[in-house]
Amino acid sequence: MSRLLHGLKTKQTRFALALKIALLGGAVAFSSVAIADDILKEGITPASDASQIPAAAKLRKDTVVAGISEPQGIFNPYFFVNGWDENVTNVIFSRLIDWDSHGNLVPGLAESWTVSPDNKVYTIKLRPNLTFSDGSPLTADDVAFTLT
Repeated sequence: MSRLLHGLKTKQTRFALALKIALLGGAVAFSSVAIADDILKEGITPASDASQIPAAAKLRKDTVVAGISEPQGIFNPYFFVNGWDENVTNVIFSRLIDWDSHGNLVPGLAESWTVSPDNKVYTIKLRPNLTFSDGSPLTADDVAFTLT
């Protein structure tokens, strides 16, 4: 910083630059605090009025309910534009091939896959007995349709 200020000609210019840097630094610090407050508020929040919970929801034993703030509403794995929408698509859609916690490729809907020597052709074998949420079978044609 001293080199930067040393090259400036007048005290006013140096003061103005130093002031701008200080203000910018302060703005970043305060915005970081605001972000930290939002993060600290996240977590599991029990319903405040149990009488408002629908009866069907009270009976569910295998359902996860997740809430997030301000998604763009693009819940399509090909077109989402922010992490919030990605969070939603991750629990709605399954990948053919996924990543583990170490960044290694692992099977998703695919049982196995091979890549041609020129890296232009991927051959993917689907796991047997895959179905959509309505119980209808998921086929290679369905996968091909989603990629076209």
